[in-house]
Amino acid sequence: MRRSRTVAGMTPTSTAPIRDRWAAGVAPYAQMGYWDPDYEPKDTDILCAFRITPQDGVEAMLAEFGRRRELVVGALNDVPGVRCLDPGGAFYVFPRIEVHGLSAREVADSLLAEEGVAVLAGTAFGAQGEGFLRLSFANSQAELREGVARIRRGLERLRR
Repeated sequence: MRRSRTVAGMTPTSTAPIRDRWAAGVAPYAQMGYWDPDYEPKDTDILCAFRITPQDGVEAMLAEFGRRRELVVGALNDVPGVRCLDPGGAFYVFPRIEVHGLSAREVADSLLAEEGVAVLAGTAFGAQGEGFLRLSFANSQAELREGVARIRRGLERLRR
C-alpha cells in the first residue's frame, strides 16, 4: 500500500471535492474569521491556503538539506568510478557509476541484496539512464554516511 503525506486528512492526490480539500487547508483560519462559508473555492485557493500557514523552521530545513546534499555529493565523488553532480534543488542525486559488465539494474539489485542499500537504477527513467543510480538524501547525516560507505563497499566487491 502506498502511503502519502496528508494535510488535515487530505493527500495531494485526494479525490475529495475541492470544497472539502480547500476547507481542510484553511480550517484553522475559519475560527479566526478569515473564511466565508458561502465562498466557492477554486484550485488556486488551495495554494493560497498553504502559503499563509506558518513557515517556521523552513529555513532550518533547507539548510539541513543543503548540508546533506553536500555530504552525499562529496562522499560519492570520493568513491572510485563514481561521478556525482550537484542536483541543485532536489533531494535526490543521480550519480554515474562504472562497473564493467553490469547494468545499472544489476548494480542496484546487488547493493540492495548484499549491502542493504536501496537505490534505483537510472533506467527506471528511460534507457538513457543506463550507468546511473538514483538515491535520496532525505535521511540523517549519520545514515547517509553509512549508506555511502556501503555503496563504496558494494561497488568494490562488484569490481573484483
